[in-house]
Amino acid sequence: MSIPQILVFDFDSTIYPGESLDELIQFSLEGDSLLTQKSKQISEIGHQGMLGKISMTTSLEERLAIAAPNQKIIDNYINKNKTRIDKRWLNLLEDLQQFGHLTYVVSGGFEDWIRPMLEGIIPRKQIHANRIIDKSKPMTIDNVEIRAKEQIIKELKLVDIVHTIVGDGATDFSVYENLLAKKFIGAFFYTGIELRKNIAQKAQKNHQSIFSDFDLYFDYMRQEFLSK
Repeated sequence: MSIPQILVFDFDSTIYPGESLDELIQFSLEGDSLLTQKSKQISEIGHQGMLGKISMTTSLEERLAIAAPNQKIIDNYINKNKTRIDKRWLNLLEDLQQFGHLTYVVSGGFEDWIRPMLEGIIPRKQIHANRIIDKSKPMTIDNVEIRAKEQIIKELKLVDIVHTIVGDGATDFSVYENLLAKKFIGAFFYTGIELRKNIAQKAQKNHQSIFSDFDLYFDYMRQEFLSK
């Protein structure tokens, strides 16, 4: 039997089937003669950050140095990609909240597109990530407010009361590792375990659940958090 808990979900490659910041920067490079080369560079920098090999701040700074999207590009990106979120995810998030679980999305991405993409599914006040400071200007590193996941959880006064964090990256596991969540669930169905091997191994070593199969993950979540 499940009782209401506080649950925290990652967004990119967990709820959303991709790395939205990488996609957005690549989206802004359409027509660039070096698109292929720059796209590979962006993906590699992002991957290094997800594995914890470079800080997320460094990862963000290096990617935004390649291209700085503006608000028009962000709006177009949202409109084009909002429907890519699997309906099973939307149904699960709604069901968790109806059951009584307090459900947050805490991401290394940006509120500026995550909130519109999850509009009507998760309350805005429960979606927290980095922020663009001045929306009238391009998204350069000087025009963003960087907010680490652990910092956000502390600001929200959720320390010691988060039951589970679900995600695929090093920053997600560190929330559990640093005792800010009681449980970690590795969601590797979009990335694959091999790409996140170091995180998967840490999770298994700590007897935490990991999933590379989409259907098995949803079966588990419903059994674990929605059983009466």
